[in-house]
Amino acid sequence: MSALDKLDELISQHEDQKRDALNRLQKAQAKVIEAQDALKEVEHRLNGLILAKEAMAGAFSVQKPQRTRSLSSTWKRILSFIAVDGQAGKTVIEIKDFVHRQGIDLDDSAIRSQLSNYTKAGLLEAMGEGSYKITPKGTVMIASEVGPNN
Repeated sequence: MSALDKLDELISQHEDQKRDALNRLQKAQAKVIEAQDALKEVEHRLNGLILAKEAMAGAFSVQKPQRTRSLSSTWKRILSFIAVDGQAGKTVIEIKDFVHRQGIDLDDSAIRSQLSNYTKAGLLEAMGEGSYKITPKGTVMIASEVGPNN
């Protein structure tokens, strides 16, 4: 076997080792992404539980009784979307995009009107021009499916 043949064989072996290493790396990266997704889900649930605890602690204060209605499944989905990022909240544009991507039949004025109603009812908090975040009361309402009088 000539020196060139030996080099070709070594090159071939190293290329195989490289492919194996790349394959292991891709599998490891997929596991990292899976773990990051699981962590985000746990953090989201933890934030919801913390907000629910805060709301429950505040629920024992004396308040004027209010007639309540169930949240529609549509608005439960929208409020859950707003709650996903916890205190970061969502902009009206992000909310409208979500509504339209989900195929929900609401026009922009209905969305803004209902966001305003839920803010007045204490389920949402306005965070400046065109941004909203879920409140502890809103988190409890989503979890219990009981909504404010709107």
